[in-house]
Amino acid sequence: MKKILLAFVAIVGVFFASCSNDKKVVVDIAELSEGDVVVIYQDPDMINARTSEQIATAKIKNGKCEIILDSLEFEGKIKECAITIVNQNKQFGASLPCIIEKGKTITITITGVGDYLARKNILNISYKGSKFAEDFSRFWKDVNDSFMELSRNNNDVKTFKKQVELYKSFIKKYPQSGYAYSVLISEMQTLQNADNPIMDYCRELSNEQTDNVWQKYLSQAYKYKIVQQTANSTLVFTALNQQGDTLTERDVKGELILVDFWASWCKPCLEALPKIEKVWEKYKGKGLSVVSISVDTNPNDWIKFIEKNPMKWTSLIGNGQEITQRYNFQYIPHLILADKNGKILQNGIDIEKLDELIEKNINK
Repeated sequence: MKKILLAFVAIVGVFFASCSNDKKVVVDIAELSEGDVVVIYQDPDMINARTSEQIATAKIKNGKCEIILDSLEFEGKIKECAITIVNQNKQFGASLPCIIEKGKTITITITGVGDYLARKNILNISYKGSKFAEDFSRFWKDVNDSFMELSRNNNDVKTFKKQVELYKSFIKKYPQSGYAYSVLISEMQTLQNADNPIMDYCRELSNEQTDNVWQKYLSQAYKYKIVQQTANSTLVFTALNQQGDTLTERDVKGELILVDFWASWCKPCLEALPKIEKVWEKYKGKGLSVVSISVDTNPNDWIKFIEKNPMKWTSLIGNGQEITQRYNFQYIPHLILADKNGKILQNGIDIEKLDELIEKNINK
């Protein structure tokens, strides 16, 4: 009888432990001896209003910190937040997903700080302490690996299809996961081509009737993206030349107009310039015009560069924030090809396929 009673007490103990309101996050970042940690929460309404809620702060000492969140109340079992880490000398800074779960201690382990600071790789992040944390850890790694694949092989349809399966699998298992939707929305917003497996999946989700607030947020973002793509089908820009004169797309004449958005500090941009020059030399007599628009934040950097490295075509400087928002890109160099009427033929061009694209369109 005593054995049965002890077993019953043990079961009750496990049950109450699982129902506990205790919530704890442990950050393990061995390569960082000291630093500050801030936990931030945002829901779709906050994101739309560009606001956030600071939930907790803590100090990293000897590579670790513990954040107890027992007083934090929320519906359901899980609250997905973000955790921002900054070291004492401000050399390291990162914002990462943070999972808070009732009755659980979630450990976030971060490695690869040295490579991250040297810009050799992204941070390695793993989550432990619950089934959801471990599943999210795998999802986060797999989706980031897929982004690395896309950076090496832009617009690879197989990788986009692989991503769709990652999103589908995780969202099906955890339909209330804000992070899965947030990453999907962020990727959708950077895409230039509407004919894409990610866009197809977002359209599918946006057409579903649901009470899921994150899915509604995705639907709103998808509809805005479609409107934006329609509005951005025509080449429009305002930029300054070296003399301070304002030029627009109407000042550029040509059967085809190639616009190169770049910056003087951007190594890939500088590597692309000889390839752009080669194309310009080949097609300038056939009606190709080229405009390079710098998005340098300091105009002096642009002026110094072009004085030492004069371009044979039109060189201007524009407002980088306005330009990137209008044409919806995050990485430079970013190339756009338009016809003589300003209709954009392609927004975002692989530099290695530039000659082929111009050859295809020059005589149309």
